[in-house]
Amino acid sequence: TAFYSLFSDKTLFFQLWGLLSLFYIPAYLCLFPGTYGYDAPIQIAQYFKEAELTSHHPVAHTWLMGIFFSLGKLFKNYAAGFALYTALQGLAVTSALAYSLAACKRHRVPLIWILTGALWAAFNPFLQVLSFSSTKDILFGVFLLYFSVALWDFLEYTNPRRGHYVRLTVFGALVCLFRSQGIYIMLALLIISLLLRVGKKGLCTCLAIAY
Repeated sequence: TAFYSLFSDKTLFFQLWGLLSLFYIPAYLCLFPGTYGYDAPIQIAQYFKEAELTSHHPVAHTWLMGIFFSLGKLFKNYAAGFALYTALQGLAVTSALAYSLAACKRHRVPLIWILTGALWAAFNPFLQVLSFSSTKDILFGVFLLYFSVALWDFLEYTNPRRGHYVRLTVFGALVCLFRSQGIYIMLALLIISLLLRVGKKGLCTCLAIAY
């Protein structure tokens, strides 16, 4: 009980974010400037108009990576832009993990499970390595985790506030933009909510807007 009153949600989030980021620094340095593979070469070729831009890969992700590569071009070193991209992506991963753990505290999840989740996030080598990869799955996973927490908050609160609606809609849209599976997730949730007549005012509207 003391733990839940010791830290505010915001304080716990920033403390966990900082600690998790520290644990991920060795992996970033070992992989520097990051793992450039999977579909990234094709996407970068599309961004620089060396290949036809299609929706086979998420256009939002293609443009995001391309912008960072363009920043690297200013220093006459594309690797510099990619290094900045992977560093910020790693921070996005740790922020999403910290955000979800802070949400567990907010919803009174037993402390043992919060600690277990924090240790798993801090010491999972697969998660650390993949956080600095160019694959689109990483940012998709980040936004999906943020969306899942936003949905959890929305459903838990009797009277959701404006921020709950905004977060649910924005993160839902980002899930759709960064991988086509996100569109199916939003559609499935929307259909389920309509069929079950989930009694949360505005839920279906938020999902429909995100979709």
